[in-house]
Amino acid sequence: MIDTHVHYGAEAYLRDLAEVEEQDRLAGVEKTVCLPISYDDNFTMFERTEGFQHMFYAAGVHPLHVPPLPEEDRDSFILKLVQKRNEERLGILKEFRQMMEALDRLINENHGKIIAVGETGIDIHTDDGAKNLQMQKISFREHIRLAQRHDLPLILHLRGDGALEEALDVMTRGQFSRIRYRGIWHCFHGSKQDMDVMRRYSEDMVFGIGGIITYPERGEELRRNFRQSEKEEVLSRIVLETDAPYLTPQSVLQRDSGARNVSAYLPEVVRALSEVLETSPEEILRRTTENAERIFGFRKK
Repeated sequence: MIDTHVHYGAEAYLRDLAEVEEQDRLAGVEKTVCLPISYDDNFTMFERTEGFQHMFYAAGVHPLHVPPLPEEDRDSFILKLVQKRNEERLGILKEFRQMMEALDRLINENHGKIIAVGETGIDIHTDDGAKNLQMQKISFREHIRLAQRHDLPLILHLRGDGALEEALDVMTRGQFSRIRYRGIWHCFHGSKQDMDVMRRYSEDMVFGIGGIITYPERGEELRRNFRQSEKEEVLSRIVLETDAPYLTPQSVLQRDSGARNVSAYLPEVVRALSEVLETSPEEILRRTTENAERIFGFRKK
């Protein structure tokens, strides 16, 4: 198994990550892709996970962690920059540019270990995220450029009503409309229509499936989506993820309601996919591994 999305640099694993990694290996997890939560995690996660040969990384700024623009006039801030040379806005954009330049250097210095850019995208699920939509779009554009510069896949985070439409507004405009996008729509639990829309714009975007598919209510739309889709279409476009320490599978939560998630729980996700798709667990493992290897280029390495 390949866990395409963990946060093992988080404080939740500071005391026992070595034991967690051993548990993951025993469960059959061959590789994990570790992502930052905060911007600083881009740098500290290397120190906290040092020595783990099966660990790979993504670098990026989560949509909810991009610097906030001043609340007033956000929708027309570019015009304001030109007209008023607003020092605060210029300072924010300069700060963000420096953040992205640091990530560019980090990727150069860790070639072969940093294998993706993200997570990035649009999060308007919260009021703060919705208010900072324009800065999120700026960030998304810069992450796309970063991924293109290093020939790396994107880890796409889309959350909130209208987030997909806002992301496509970036991906389909001007120079961005000519890009062949490659990556993973992280924490996917949307509709068949969402899958079809993304497929229309990119054949090389796959969907990260984790603990949500095991949840009785929250995962129902995803299970219904997969039952209504062609099995081969689903199998060719899904990868496994945990989002650890978040989204612990339902069966684990029933035993321990406060359990943090780990890659060793991926068999619970495989079991749920097997039941929904009426396919053997071995086939789920084979196809999701192949898809992850294709997106990240593991076979080349």
